[in-house]
Amino acid sequence: MRLFDRTTRSVSLSAAGEQFLAQVGPALATIRSAMEDMDQHRERPSGVLRLNAD
Repeated sequence: MRLFDRTTRSVSLSAAGEQFLAQVGPALATIRSAMEDMDQHRERPSGVLRLNAD
């Protein structure tokens, strides 16, 4: 099964690639949204920072 059709000048999705993208697209959007929601917590440092130096 090929997901891409490739020539020397272009790359495009095959029919299987388009079907795969249509099926996983919503899941990827959900994951992307969850990651963006977590980014708001990065501005406030929290937790324990330990440094060991010799």
